[in-house]
Amino acid sequence: MGRGVGYITVMNIINSLIAFFFYATIARIVGTSDVGKIALIFLVISLFNTVTLFALNLSVTWFMSYFLGKGDNDGAFGAFSASLRTTAIISAISFIAFLALSPMISSMTGLSIYLVVGAIIAGFISNFSSLLGGALYGLSKYREVALQNIIFYVMSRIPALALAFFMGPAGVVIAWIIGSVAGTLYPAYILKRNTNAAKRKIGVKDIMKYGMPLYILALVGLAQGWLGISALYAVTGSLSVIGIYYLISSSASLLGILYTPLTSVLFPSMSYKFGESGHGAIRDTIRAVEGLVFYVTLTVSLSVAAASRPLLTLFYGSAYAADSLPFSVLAIATIFGALGGVYSTGLQSMGRTDRQLIVGIVSVAVLFAGLLAFAKLMGPMGVAIASFISSASSFALSHHFIRSHSGHTISVPWRKVTFSALVALAVLCAQLLTGNMRLMFNVFADVIAFIVAFLLLSKLIKPLTEWEKGMFRSAMPSWIIWVVKLI
Repeated sequence: MGRGVGYITVMNIINSLIAFFFYATIARIVGTSDVGKIALIFLVISLFNTVTLFALNLSVTWFMSYFLGKGDNDGAFGAFSASLRTTAIISAISFIAFLALSPMISSMTGLSIYLVVGAIIAGFISNFSSLLGGALYGLSKYREVALQNIIFYVMSRIPALALAFFMGPAGVVIAWIIGSVAGTLYPAYILKRNTNAAKRKIGVKDIMKYGMPLYILALVGLAQGWLGISALYAVTGSLSVIGIYYLISSSASLLGILYTPLTSVLFPSMSYKFGESGHGAIRDTIRAVEGLVFYVTLTVSLSVAAASRPLLTLFYGSAYAADSLPFSVLAIATIFGALGGVYSTGLQSMGRTDRQLIVGIVSVAVLFAGLLAFAKLMGPMGVAIASFISSASSFALSHHFIRSHSGHTISVPWRKVTFSALVALAVLCAQLLTGNMRLMFNVFADVIAFIVAFLLLSKLIKPLTEWEKGMFRSAMPSWIIWVVKLI
């Protein structure tokens, strides 16, 4: 599992750097209004993917991992074949339906019909990219998963910047189509070489039965992800306001790099172990990795929150720094997303997707109530507070269900929490002392404060166990394994 986390971590680091570069550059190529249009384009793509994929990318991962854990290779590849056929049929029908609805979508979003049609094409192609990527996860081919995602990021974001310079948001749509094609062809080539010829027929009904709660959960997640921006648009009617909030919320979500490599690898790994050993394996695995989540996620998210204003100014310009406080709130909420993600992965690995669905519905209900209470009154800050409360409720309910079904109860590692808080405090002090100085000096002081406090407190507090250090060693490439010695 450690090697898989290493591959996915490297993938997320590269993708996050590309994403930061994309957001920072696009904010300077086009105005805040066009950034708002780009956000709506991504909404259309997400809408097509979520509505039409029926969570088959997640279902194929679980079925392939589960059958492989039981030594049934024919069942694993039979599940892949059935999922691929189903995706092709549903996506084709949905593509025609969305094209018919494109004038209505154009009217609702204010996007031109050409941008809407381009977004639908990108969504159609990326359905296959997601399904094939899910199959690679099911086979535990983490290196290939990493390459597929890096190919998509490079082939979508980099051309998008070049094309947007001349074509504006239309260039972003064209680049996303290019990236989706590249992200589909690579896994198709890998799976064609590795797919076992012997397949046992797996009923589509079984696959859909497992995935249906996940599908509804994906719809809930779509609402959760875009409800805040939609509420801001409804309240302000300004593309510039949603453009700014979209960038700061997207930047906060990039902190998912701190835990998504772990949860991505945990899903097939725990599914395999559940097929092999049952509920006890889920409990033991979560207990083993929970401390790492606290250590990594809490330390970085609190420190980023402390230095939010200079970071936003550096990456996007002074127009975006006004929303530094909402960004800090979203960054702090990352710890709830991380722990909730681990617990949700455990539920999914046990096939308890019904419990995941309940968590998703409750969190969206809480978000909706929070938006009603705070969005009109406080604008972007109100949306951020509502998102924070929603994340906290999702974490609490996920923990309740994982305790009920696996017997695991959270154990707060206070040594790690103290370490994280003190590192963030050092960054905050540096920010308070240098906040009125030149931007680059301010950022440099924050970075130095983080590094010095991190290394010094690592020696004084010793937040990691030997097993956790071993996990880091197995996850890191050999050429940077010396970093573990410093902590």
